[in-house]
Amino acid sequence: MASHNKRLSKSMIILWENDELIFACNGESLRIPFGEERLQSEAMDESASHLRCVLEDARVSSRQAIVSVPRRTISLRVFEMPYVDFAELPNVVPLQAEVLLAHPLDDFHWNFQFHHESTTTCVSLFSVAKSKVVRLLSMLEQAGLNITALTAAELISDRAPAESMVADVFVRDSVGELVVTYGSQPVAAITVRLAEDPAAAANTLMSSIQRLFSAFPSTLQGISLSEVRLHGASAVPVGGHLESHFGPSVSIESRDVALELELMDRVRSASVKGDFELDLLHPPRPVLTRTLRQRQVFRIGSILTGALAIGGIWLAQQHQDVDQALTVKQQELSALEELVERGRTSLEKDAAVNEWISASVNIADEFEQLAEYLPPSDRLYLNQLQLDVSRSNGSPELRLSGVARDSSDVIQMNSAMATKTQRYQVQPGSLRENASDPHYKVTFDLAATIQQDGVLGIGVVSGSVAERTE
Repeated sequence: MASHNKRLSKSMIILWENDELIFACNGESLRIPFGEERLQSEAMDESASHLRCVLEDARVSSRQAIVSVPRRTISLRVFEMPYVDFAELPNVVPLQAEVLLAHPLDDFHWNFQFHHESTTTCVSLFSVAKSKVVRLLSMLEQAGLNITALTAAELISDRAPAESMVADVFVRDSVGELVVTYGSQPVAAITVRLAEDPAAAANTLMSSIQRLFSAFPSTLQGISLSEVRLHGASAVPVGGHLESHFGPSVSIESRDVALELELMDRVRSASVKGDFELDLLHPPRPVLTRTLRQRQVFRIGSILTGALAIGGIWLAQQHQDVDQALTVKQQELSALEELVERGRTSLEKDAAVNEWISASVNIADEFEQLAEYLPPSDRLYLNQLQLDVSRSNGSPELRLSGVARDSSDVIQMNSAMATKTQRYQVQPGSLRENASDPHYKVTFDLAATIQQDGVLGIGVVSGSVAERTE
């Protein structure tokens, strides 16, 4: 870690902001126009070659570089966990990080910061998908640079740790990066678009700060904001309007300094310290402490003991399962024999029923014969026709209902059924006036007993035998 920090202190700083790369080294800076289109695959080689030439022309000797990307590309998640010792945090945080990110941690550049409360540990997790920065880092490496750290300047605190809550607002081109820090640990960050009117911009910042505070974990709830710091020349007019919102309890500070210079200073100050905390390329490595070793030995012993016990139980269970399988097969065989006996009885019953059905009334023949006695469909049609063969006296019965143009049509049908054959014994039903249809003025229903010998089938069949035609 010491050698890594020594390299950082001698590294140039590369700030990627506003479609340009800003290089700072040995007190001098260099700006190179650089939009995202320069990172397209077909332009990568040309961009790297151009950058190498520019750095050589500017006689930049350092090849170690710290890269600061826009804050909006880095995700910040804050979570609480039961108190965890400092030495064990590198082992515990990655497990929780994969849960929060919902992807393997190998897909991200990441790091974390934390502070302890009496019974809990509050962790800020910083992450950026490797897919978002891989082209930039690859292009810089092709240009001959060695990337020693990856960070976001807005997230680096420039104050000593203290139990106070500070909101930093970095404003550039009507876009504000709002970062809330507790001590030296960022605990919330959001990108907001600000109106040109300072009063409206102050209202937007006020509501954004309130929204962030309402989402804080329990350990940060109740901590009041002590200071709001505005960065960038365009943010200065907003300060006066914020004072009217917060009152004297909150200090409002406006820094009329070029924003890029201030961000560079933040990265430079962090790089010369003994510990560069917010480096997403070098998260803390898991440390195998004595306690963890003991836990691993105990865990391995428990796994082996458990495996042996499970193996013994499995063998005993297999023997028991074979016995149970034999018992089940015997029960299934007995059940099959019972089903075969039942099936034999059912087949005998089916044969008797088929013989009985063959002597029953033929429904299709009855409908066909009845059609001979019906008047034409333009004079009469049926709504319902039922053949009831379940009567207790053994004689099936036809029941008819429908509409006719005149009562004489119904009488004609009754006479035809009663006189042309001895098969039907007609029992006239009712005739009623049909007020709903001026063409078919009569509704009727009647019943006719079918005279036949033999045993009748059981059942009821109904259906329409005529379609209405105008």
